[in-house]
Amino acid sequence: MRTGKIRFLLVLFFLLVMIGVGQYLFDEPGRFREDAEIIGKPVANISLKTLSGRHVKLSELRGKVILLNVWDTKCPPCIREFPGFISLYKKYKNAGLEIFGLTLALYENQDGLSAFVRKQGLNYNIAIVKQKVLHRLGGVKGIPVTFLIDRNGILIRRYMGYQPKEVFEEDIRQLLDI
Repeated sequence: MRTGKIRFLLVLFFLLVMIGVGQYLFDEPGRFREDAEIIGKPVANISLKTLSGRHVKLSELRGKVILLNVWDTKCPPCIREFPGFISLYKKYKNAGLEIFGLTLALYENQDGLSAFVRKQGLNYNIAIVKQKVLHRLGGVKGIPVTFLIDRNGILIRRYMGYQPKEVFEEDIRQLLDI
């Protein structure tokens, strides 16, 4: 009986801490822009530095469908999405899909993050970003959050929270005309 209470209190404490950390990390000083303000509009030309050291500007990827997934190593729903993204990238990269995993990686050094990425088998681009990059995308209130951008650099959709692979795949296939 006592073990159950302790477990409940630990889970409750963990959830409250995670909510507080999420608010601290992802709540922008300005205001969060609602979907109606950002969907259907050009995405800011953000610059990303991948773990491999490559610098990529979103404008360089015009002509490709882009999926930007914001995640963290300590986020179970984020990690649950990885197999779907691995599968989607393998299936559609030759058709014009680019996937970038974006993380603030506040808990890891770059070597630790690289080891995590290898362990998870992530086959797509990973970039460590600063909070201002997330603000330029319209803001993030929690993770995971994923942005889908069409071949012309227009934000088509922002998915908030865990989504199964099929949700992304349906929208990706439409944008790739498959």
